[in-house]
Order: sequence, then structure tokens, then C-alpha cells
Amino acid sequence: MAVLQADNMADLIMVTQKNLGKMKFTQIASRIQDYLFAREILKQERVSYASGYGVQKNIMLDHSHAAQHVGLYQEDNATFQDNMAQFSVPFRHTNVPYVWDEREVAMNEGEARIVDYTKVKRVDALISLTEKIEETGWSKPADSTDDVTPFGIPYWIVKWPALTTTPGFTGTDPVGFAAGAGGISSAVQTRWANYAGKYTSADATDLVAKMRGAFVKTGFKNPVDIPDYKEGKDRYGYYTTYDVLAILEKYLEAQNEQMGQDIASQDGRTLFRGSPVRWVPYLDADTSSPMYMINWAFLKSFFLKGWYMKEGKPIRSAKSHNVWEVWVDLTWNTECVDRRRHAVLSVLSKTGTTA
Repeated sequence: MAVLQADNMADLIMVTQKNLGKMKFTQIASRIQDYLFAREILKQERVSYASGYGVQKNIMLDHSHAAQHVGLYQEDNATFQDNMAQFSVPFRHTNVPYVWDEREVAMNEGEARIVDYTKVKRVDALISLTEKIEETGWSKPADSTDDVTPFGIPYWIVKWPALTTTPGFTGTDPVGFAAGAGGISSAVQTRWANYAGKYTSADATDLVAKMRGAFVKTGFKNPVDIPDYKEGKDRYGYYTTYDVLAILEKYLEAQNEQMGQDIASQDGRTLFRGSPVRWVPYLDADTSSPMYMINWAFLKSFFLKGWYMKEGKPIRSAKSHNVWEVWVDLTWNTECVDRRRHAVLSVLSKTGTTA
């Protein structure tokens, strides 16, 4: 005899409604596991606001080298040197709409409503916006002719150039931007460069050793108190691919003598200098296996006043009289006020070469 189940009984189906889980739904629309860049730069307490058509910052790139030891009655020898430069970053614009037809909302009223239809549409839009920001954060515009895309981390923190594999302040101009990051050329102003270098193996003697060197050498201390652009205390973050993180976790596990019953006892516990090493899903597509070492006190986002996640009022669509639209807008970009405070170590150069 065939087994009888409730969903095979026609009369029961016609008179009984399934448990609908009212006012709740599961979201599996997001394509990536975490949004590290978006979460960092959208924190309202950490963003800054600007007016005009972008931001411009003053950078002292050198000093006069005028200090000297002297003898009695020695003639003075005053020297003059221009030491200041300005970088500028334009605003970029990002938006996302969510739309609905009046008749859909009418059908979604009363006892027929399982979830709020317009809320579903809004969540859809905000997921799309967050993914776009995250994708942008771990990439850069192709070149200077792109006047639409905001500047992601690889625009400011540049990998080592071909034929310069020794770690050092070799992260010069981003590819496609001859004028340099923020309009300052590292070919002219050599201090306007981040720390970069090549590694081959994600182990203690190669990647970890070079991370230790990078951390120390990017830890500049200001000898004179000045009003600068630093945002709060140093806040370090380390970001890489899953494959690199997995190797580091195995290395950490090997250091732990008492693994106990947990066969992955060190997963999620990988720290460097007390800060976690995090997997960035978007970096998995980067064949250079980068390790970005970021000090967020010197790299941040800025927004046009009044245009931080600005959610407009519903407006009737110009193309369909029964359709309403709501737009969420950002006018923003990123800025790095001191490139020397950051590092990136990678297997490949900024142009994709091995040496």
C-alpha cells in the first residue's frame, strides 16, 4: 500500500493553508559571505562629509634638511625648499532604485499579506548597493579615463612594480594613472608611495616574516605635534584570500600543542599583532594572492553633505503611471592621507608579472 501524506490529500490541500511564517523571510540573495570594505567605510561614526566637488588635502612630502651643527661666529646659511603638495579626489555617485506597482501593493494587503512587499523590495535594493560598494572597494578604475567609478583600495595601496621584488616603499602610481594617486606622482614625490613587496610562500619564513617587516616600517611616528588628518587611533586590518588564510590557520594550528577535540581549533583565530587576518571573498579572484595591511586611521570614505545613503521619497515613474520608485543615493569616494602607513604583499606585481 502506498504511503499517504498530507500533500497527497486533495480535500485537505483545498481547505488548509501551510504555515506561512508570516512577516519573516530568509535572504539568500547575497552572493558573498561578508562585506568587510562596505562595513568599514559605511560606519556613520567614521565617515566624513564635504562640500564642493571633491576633497583636497595638503601633504608635506619632505623637509628642508636645514638643521646643522655649527661653530662660534659661523655665518648663517639659510636654505629654502618647497615641501608641500596637494592631492585631490573627486566625488563619485552611486545609486540603486526599488520599484513597485500599486496593484501589487493592493494584492499584498490584509489577510493575504505574508510579508511586507515593499520591505522586500527595499532589502533587495540595499543588498545590491552593498555588494556594489564591496566590489568597488577591492578594485580600482581601469585608468584615468574612467570618471564614474570610485577609488577602491588597490588605487591607493599599490602592489610592487615589475623587476622590483625587494620589499620597500615601492607601491608607486596605480596602473593607468600617470598623474599618480590623488594627482601626486610617486615618480616625482618618492615619499608618496605605500610599502609593497613580493612573497612566494604563505609561511613563517616568507609571508609572515615580510608582514612583520612591513608593520614596523610603516609605523611612522610624528616628531612634532600638528593638526593632521588622522582619524582617531591606529586601527589595523589584514585582508587576504581564503587560500592564504587557510594556510595561515594550518600554521597556527601546528603551533598549538593541545588541539583537543576540535579538528579546526584555530580557524577564525588567526591574528597578526593582535588584529584578525580576514578573508575577503572578492580577493579570491585576484591571482596575485594579496595580503593588504591597512591602517584605517589614514584611509576612509567621505560623502557629500546630505548624500550619505540618501533615501528619497516615492515618486511616480515617468514610464508607467501605476509604478512608484524610491532611489537610494550616495555621493562619495575614498581618500588616503598617508600612503606610507599601508602595505600590500603579493605573489605577482601590479602588472601581473612574477618578477
